[in-house]
Amino acid sequence: EDGMTQALVTVRGTVDGAPVSVQKLVLVKPVSGICDSCMKLSSYYHEAIVQLRFPQDLTQEQAHEHLTFVKTTLKNLQDDDQLAGLIDYIWVAKGMDFLIGSMLAGKKVSDALARKLHATLTRSFKLMGVNQSGKDKKRYTFCVRIE
Repeated sequence: EDGMTQALVTVRGTVDGAPVSVQKLVLVKPVSGICDSCMKLSSYYHEAIVQLRFPQDLTQEQAHEHLTFVKTTLKNLQDDDQLAGLIDYIWVAKGMDFLIGSMLAGKKVSDALARKLHATLTRSFKLMGVNQSGKDKKRYTFCVRIE
């Protein structure tokens, strides 16, 4: 109740060779934490945008199929890359945009989509700022275009 749990703790040992056992009822309050990658993913952080473009508008079934493919691909990548998560997807005219937490995962997903759909792949980036050590921070865009 109220995030508190009671636990019966038993301590056993010896004092001057005589066995001793003490039991006490204590309150245990669970403390939850969140890892850095999970915090980034839950706060809409993304390093890559995968744009999927078609010559005509998508049907609901086509969009669902592509969304499932992207989710499955990212799930397979999460063992190696904790930021390999789908942050959001956006419907746009004649396609979809997928916001992905990791640049490397975005590259792998776009390569897999391009192979699957026999499409052309274009890579670009935007300069988002500079970190404390002076290194450029970029957001990558991978455009998978079906002609």
